[in-house]
Amino acid sequence: MRIVVLGAGLIGVASAWFLAEDGHEVTVVDRQPGPALETSHANGGQISTSHAEPWANPAAPMKILQWLGREDSPLLWRLRADPAQWAWGLRFLRECTPTRTRANIRAILALALDSRARLKVLRQALGLEYDARSLGILHFYTDEAEFAHAIPQAALMREFGCDRVVRTAAECLAIEPALAHSIAPIVGGTYTPDDESGDAHYFTTALAERCVAQRAVVSRRSALLAVPASVRMPVLWLVAAIPPCCCDRSAFLFLFIRPKVIRSRCPWHPEVLRQRSVLPTTAQNWSFRDWASVCAWRVQRNSPATIRR
Repeated sequence: MRIVVLGAGLIGVASAWFLAEDGHEVTVVDRQPGPALETSHANGGQISTSHAEPWANPAAPMKILQWLGREDSPLLWRLRADPAQWAWGLRFLRECTPTRTRANIRAILALALDSRARLKVLRQALGLEYDARSLGILHFYTDEAEFAHAIPQAALMREFGCDRVVRTAAECLAIEPALAHSIAPIVGGTYTPDDESGDAHYFTTALAERCVAQRAVVSRRSALLAVPASVRMPVLWLVAAIPPCCCDRSAFLFLFIRPKVIRSRCPWHPEVLRQRSVLPTTAQNWSFRDWASVCAWRVQRNSPATIRR
C-alpha cells in the first residue's frame, strides 16, 4: 500500500518506520526541508511513563476556576459563546470523577509502558544514538499538599506496573545533589528509575536516515496542493500529527482523488467552500492543518465545514 504521512516530526517519522517495516511504500511530507525542524527540534525529550495522570482528574475543576483569566495558566480556557467548546468542557468534567480518572491512568500507563519497551527494542536493534540517558526521572515537591497528593498517585501507578516510588527529602538530595542549593525546601519526591531522557531531534533525524534505507521517502517538502506527482490515486493519507486531546479520534484517514483534479471535484477544496460562502474569501493561504480541519469536520459532522481563522 502507498501511504503518505503528513509531518516529519518524531511521531510522523516513527510511524513511517513501522509502516515501512510492514512492507508499505511510505512518503513523509513536511513543509520544512528536513525532519524534526519544528516541535520535535527542541522538545524536552522525556520518556516519562510516570507522567500518566491525565489533566482531567478530581482536582482539575477547582484549579481551572483559579486559572480563569490568566493567559499564563497551565490549562488555558477562553470562554466563548461556542457550543462545541462547552460540549467539550462537559465531556472533560465527566472524566474528572475518581472512577474515570483511575481508568484513564490505567489506559495511559499501559500505552506508555508499551511505548517505552518498544523504544528500548528499537534503540538496541538499530543502534540509535541520541544522547539517551537512563537515569530515571525524579519529581520533587516543595509543597506539602502537592506531595501528599502525589503519594496515592504513585501507589496507583505501581499497582498498574510503573515503578514510581516515594522518596524522602534526604533521598531526593542523594539522587540529585544539586537540589541542596534549592531556595525552597524540598519536602519529598517520587522517583521512577526506569524512565529516560534523550534528544528528540537527534532521535528523529537518526530514525529518518534508517527510514530512507527502508525506502521510505522522508520529508519531501511540499505545500498541500503540491503533492508529489509520483503519488497516484488511490492514495491513503495518514494524518499522524493530530493530538488525541484535540478531537475524539487520534488520527484521520482520508481518501482523495488525484491532485490534478482535486480543484474541480473535491467538495471540500478551499475555493469550492468559498464559492459556497462557507469560508471567507480572504483565506488565501492554506496549510496542512487547514485542510485537515475541514476534512475532519466533514468526517465527524457530515455537515458543511467551517474554519475560523
